[in-house]
Amino acid sequence: SSPGWTPAEIATNYTSLFGAFSALDIVSPALIERLREKGITSIDEVSPENDVHWFIVCKAIPKKTKRGSPYLLLEVIGESGMQRRMFCWGWDGQTNVPPYSFAYSESKTNDFGTATKWNRMKYRSLGA
Repeated sequence: SSPGWTPAEIATNYTSLFGAFSALDIVSPALIERLREKGITSIDEVSPENDVHWFIVCKAIPKKTKRGSPYLLLEVIGESGMQRRMFCWGWDGQTNVPPYSFAYSESKTNDFGTATKWNRMKYRSLGA
């Protein structure tokens, strides 16, 4: 990563130059290695089993279910740089997840997509 550039600037620059960016462009290799040692893999390796994965939240869009319960529709990427949607159920309706936050959570994928629960997700802003 370039000194003085925020993760958001790096992501924006890579996206404008190459059409995409990988989480590896803004997450330290040492952190990825520590996560791997704990059995926490990139969201790209998600499976139907409930498992813990790490990802970068590019965007968190507040939504409501048909019954009016708040949830977040997350746009996330992992190591591959492929963007995917993730439903985050049980959101408190007010906490903001900053763009380009590093997160990990128990998540699972089925025919409807990838989903996690708000109370299972841990995240921290990488700085906008």
